[in-house]
Order: sequence, then structure tokens, then C-alpha cells
Amino acid sequence: MSAPQPNRTTGPVLRAVVTVHLPVDGRLARPPRPTQEYGGILYCPAGTVVRLDIGDARTGFTPWDADLIAGAVRDAADVEVVGTDQWGVAESRDALAAAIGRARERLTG
Repeated sequence: MSAPQPNRTTGPVLRAVVTVHLPVDGRLARPPRPTQEYGGILYCPAGTVVRLDIGDARTGFTPWDADLIAGAVRDAADVEVVGTDQWGVAESRDALAAAIGRARERLTG
């Protein structure tokens, strides 16, 4: 009897990429606010790549907004923050990374 063989992928592995264009309020990128017509930012399934476009925002997310976004993207395979202002991207990425860490910590206890 032969040993079991590991699963092998015979083709390229594809991941879904979701781009979310966040509205900019003054100098700050905000998550979409739920309305009767739009649902805000929804949960992204595990394995998804999320690209958050903050446009020309110059400052990072507020802690509240970072926690809202982190709750939706905590299981994503990768989260990218893109925009036109390098300082805004860096601040937003740092705030979101800390919020995702807190969200994952709450799940694991």
C-alpha cells in the first residue's frame, strides 16, 4: 500500500481582489456609512485580497473607523492601503494593522 500523496494544484491559484474606494471627508478617509440604499462595508470572506483606496486623504483612520474596517477585513488573506498621499497611506496602514491585530486577538481570546 502506498503512502497518501499531498494535494497538488495543477493550475494557477486565483484570489478574489476587492477594491473599496473610501470617501474622503476633508483630509480623512472614512468607511462608507450604511444607508437605506447602501450597506456600508461588509465582511470580506477568508482568502480575499482587499485593496482600500483612500484617495488623497492626508491623515490616518480614527480608532473607531479603523475598528469598523478591521472587523470587516480581519479574515482577508491580504489588505492593501493605496492612495495618492504617501503619509496618509502610511498612517492609515499603521492604524488598520493595529486594529486588525486587536480584532484577531478578541476572536482568539
